[in-house]
Amino acid sequence: MKKILFLFLALAVSSGTFAQEGVIRLAGDDKVISVRSVAVRKDGSCEYLASDGKSPIIIPKGAYLYIRIAKPKEVAEADRLLDAAGKPEKARDLFRKAGEQYKALGWELYCLAREAESVCRSGDKKSGLEKLLLLRHYKIPGDLFRKDMFLVKRQLAELYLESGNPAAAQPFLDEFIRDRDPEIASCGFLRSGDAAMKRKDLKTAELYYLQTVLLFPDSPFCPEALYKCSELMRAGKDIRADSFRTVLKQRFPNSVWAKK
Repeated sequence: MKKILFLFLALAVSSGTFAQEGVIRLAGDDKVISVRSVAVRKDGSCEYLASDGKSPIIIPKGAYLYIRIAKPKEVAEADRLLDAAGKPEKARDLFRKAGEQYKALGWELYCLAREAESVCRSGDKKSGLEKLLLLRHYKIPGDLFRKDMFLVKRQLAELYLESGNPAAAQPFLDEFIRDRDPEIASCGFLRSGDAAMKRKDLKTAELYYLQTVLLFPDSPFCPEALYKCSELMRAGKDIRADSFRTVLKQRFPNSVWAKK
């Protein structure tokens, strides 16, 4: 418990200004409180405003497991810089700053994972890999942070695949496939197809891509699976190849995969 609290409580955060809305999970049970605004005080206690916003309520240090506020604007801006603007160096710096600023409010792991991704996209994949290997041991207190850890493990798996080491990636992919979250599971199937491609096992790769498409038609990984499946079919002179390409362009016309 103490280790978990150390990760999520920044004792240096003052209570002078309330953060935006979010949730608090109490220690010792599964109760989660939705709050209008929340702040972590210097002594590690938590002060929040309930939905009525009439008066602040204080939860002592050790009586809550974690806080997670809605995504801060600084984190959203860093996302934009990395994903839309293509500026990984600026995104890296902003993720680093935001991760420190909001680590008591549930955004440390996400920012650290995205910082590592920014480092990789700027061309320094070795340093990015080192950061990710450290983050895989980060202790998360509950399901709310599973997607953040998925970011870490997904990047590790993809780096291993890029380096030609599918065996190192496969344990992560098998874990993803077993996950109950459709996005995570679909990533496991898709990247397992990529791992099979690295092993020159084209039939297995096509099967994984097909499973991604059929089992997870609304997944963000579906466009990539459709494209890769159509390419394998085309190479194998399968008459279904054009049909998959048509579905890709009709369902995901703005996807980068539809424009290839």
